[in-house]
Amino acid sequence: MAAGSRVGAIIFDLDNTLIETNQADIVAYNEVKRMLKEEDPQCDAEDVIQAFKQYLLEMQLDPTEIMPVDEWRTELWQRALNSYYANDLAIKAYQTWKATRLQNIHFSEPVKQLLSDLHRNYKLLLLTNGDSQVQWEKIAQIGAKHYFDGILVSGDHPHPKPHPSIFALAFRVLGASPSECIMVGDSLNTDIQGGVNAGVLATVWVDPKRQNPEMVFPRPDFSIASVLDVRKVLEELSIVDKIP
Repeated sequence: MAAGSRVGAIIFDLDNTLIETNQADIVAYNEVKRMLKEEDPQCDAEDVIQAFKQYLLEMQLDPTEIMPVDEWRTELWQRALNSYYANDLAIKAYQTWKATRLQNIHFSEPVKQLLSDLHRNYKLLLLTNGDSQVQWEKIAQIGAKHYFDGILVSGDHPHPKPHPSIFALAFRVLGASPSECIMVGDSLNTDIQGGVNAGVLATVWVDPKRQNPEMVFPRPDFSIASVLDVRKVLEELSIVDKIP
């Protein structure tokens, strides 16, 4: 952690930091499972969903960069369903999954209050990895623009977190130096490593499992159970800042 600087800006990750994307996924997959069983009681919906998850994990986007994200992910549902089912069922599966997922993504009231409170004293920037269309649809769904001085989606830029270039852009958008910024996120590999690479004042790991931060790599400067606990980090940094 850098010393001798005052926090002027906070960079937040989005998924599973400010919004519960994993929980929205659970609801969406359950809705697809219900739909598939309704369409065909003999369908092994659980196997189909597990297959789709694996395909999505391996290739979220078309590796040839030809197919738009909606078309590509429909193709992944078709693969999961295999050729036994007509493509219209894959289309319905994708549309059900996507719509349900988006409907269940939101800022909780405590998170809204946190961002509103912080925005009075700090510049805030949202920095999220992912496909441009997918992430901007989430951002529109939750009304994020109201809370931030800037929003950056990696799909709009050459490199995602943890690459230093996207952090350099974040600092320019904020009009702040790295030593004035803290990075808050749930991913050690992208958020914490990115913050370390960029030389931020402090990295803050959102870890609901409450693992020992001294046993992980990269090691964050702070570890919190919920993004709501970032206030405690700011209080601690404020005290450190006042020490001569």
